[in-house]
Amino acid sequence: MLLPIKLINKFWPRWFMKLSGSYCKQDPSILFYGTDSPDLFSKAITNLRFGTTNKTTKPGRHQLCNKLMLSNIDFTNKTILDVGASDGSTSFDLINLLSNKFNNYFVTDYNLF
Repeated sequence: MLLPIKLINKFWPRWFMKLSGSYCKQDPSILFYGTDSPDLFSKAITNLRFGTTNKTTKPGRHQLCNKLMLSNIDFTNKTILDVGASDGSTSFDLINLLSNKFNNYFVTDYNLF
């Protein structure tokens, strides 16, 4: 069942969050203010809904692909265009993995917020 209201977990006691289960969500302001934590970013993404699609993700989903790219492509001083970035969680992982070896990283998607 979808509830019209999602509770933000930082405003409620821990015992209540455990009882309420999936009704408590990560504060979505992280998406606006930013975070260095892929886990917090992914949890905040779950607050988004585009049309009938609820966003869900988790950090590190593409670890094997990322390692394959890193072992075969030199990203030093390159510009990267990420087409179809959706919510940006995979981009977030890849940007952190590349450790600023690239010049520019552009993301684009139809529903980018």
